Amino acid sequence: MGVQDPSLMRRALTYARPLGVRLAQHCEDELLAAGGSMNEGAVSSRLGLVGRPALAEELMVQRDIELVALTGGALHFMHLSTARRSSSSHKPAFEVCRSPSRSRRIT
Repeated sequence: MGVQDPSLMRRALTYARPLGVRLAQHCEDELLAAGGSMNEGAVSSRLGLVGRPALAEELMVQRDIELVALTGGALHFMHLSTARRSSSSHKPAFEVCRSPSRSRRIT
């Protein structure tokens, strides 16, 4: 389970920065995932299993990208499993990671 509390994550990134420590995060909002056993979709429906929506991961990834920008900390996202679709009003989290100012702090 990842760090669910954004205040705690902000504090951890802030404290880790002067130590040169890169934190690792399993990104998934447990309240949104609601006990699902696999990614939500056609396969989970066909198997009759509760799925974990992609949004549960994507929201936490976006939250942590913003916290890295705010604190200057360094963060590694562990085993991401969704790919955010690009739209005219929303850049995918992975596009944001490619900006020169953030690319060295997010892996």
